[in-house]
Amino acid sequence: MSPNSRSDRAEQRLEELGIKLPKPPEPFGIYAEAVQTGNLLFLTGMLPTEGREAKFIGRVGAELDAEAGHAAARLAALNGLAVAREHLGSLDSQADRAAGRVGSNFGRRPQSTEGR
Repeated sequence: MSPNSRSDRAEQRLEELGIKLPKPPEPFGIYAEAVQTGNLLFLTGMLPTEGREAKFIGRVGAELDAEAGHAAARLAALNGLAVAREHLGSLDSQADRAAGRVGSNFGRRPQSTEGR
């Protein structure tokens, strides 16, 4: 692919946005955080952790407000990208699907899931 194609630019785009991925989180149990079958990569549920420390605990709208939910979703997403990069060697591969879930007690789940 050309250097300007979308799939070749993920790492460059993160750099342009000033986003530095964290060190991939350590699993809390005996499981693989990433499993690849063919050209599909499956990740376990990513948590908003740093190392083995939970940074956010609770549900948005109950124990966490919308701002904390945003920060938690962002950290979990960055952890997922870090695990994918570690497994693949680079994020400059095309993803077919990405999904996110946020535990919440209020109607703004999309904003929290998208980290906005």
